Amino acid sequence: MKKVIIPLILLLAVAFLIAVESDPSDVVGYVKYDMVVGRNLIALPMNSGLAMAGNLGNAITGATSVSKWNPATQGWVSSNKVGMMWLNNFAVANGEVYMVTTTTAGAYYCAGAMIVQPNYSIIAGRNTVMVPLDRSDLTMAGTLGAAITGTTSVSRWNEATQGWVSSNKVGMMWLNNFAISIGKPLMITTTAVSTWPAVTRTNSSTFRSAHGRAIK
Repeated sequence: MKKVIIPLILLLAVAFLIAVESDPSDVVGYVKYDMVVGRNLIALPMNSGLAMAGNLGNAITGATSVSKWNPATQGWVSSNKVGMMWLNNFAVANGEVYMVTTTTAGAYYCAGAMIVQPNYSIIAGRNTVMVPLDRSDLTMAGTLGAAITGTTSVSRWNEATQGWVSSNKVGMMWLNNFAISIGKPLMITTTAVSTWPAVTRTNSSTFRSAHGRAIK
């Protein structure tokens, strides 16, 4: 997965990048998710203009199903493609995580303007979250887990094995602590109800300092 944030002002004059600060809506770019045949976990980190699961599915070559995690039922809700129609077509939202089943390997580019970074309503149980684009400080699963109240496990989807890889908290340690990065979709298990991050952000020093550079 590659993450590139490209300010619109770059098209006008590279020299102005150092001096100019922009609102998130002024920043455009894309996040690339590599897709395999089978199930793929992605997020919508940029404002791609997609409104429904079917729109997302049609934007991904070979997609046959788009699913979202329902924390209340602790299960997946799916929209499946039948012919040219998407049955149980549900709304999708920026910053949310989706499981997409495809019959073709390739890549999905979530492209558009910067979004207001999401706040997640976390419940006791399993929840999906995306590492916000302004949280480049979250580089390890354990760091993310420690930032969310009551988290006992952080899991990533392994497309190659079509299964979850988990880092679990044992005492003060995180076993199998794996690397994460901005835009990464994850599943966390928690024992507490919380909102994460706790405040709404419309801008950040991280992005103001990152204008014009690739974020990896």
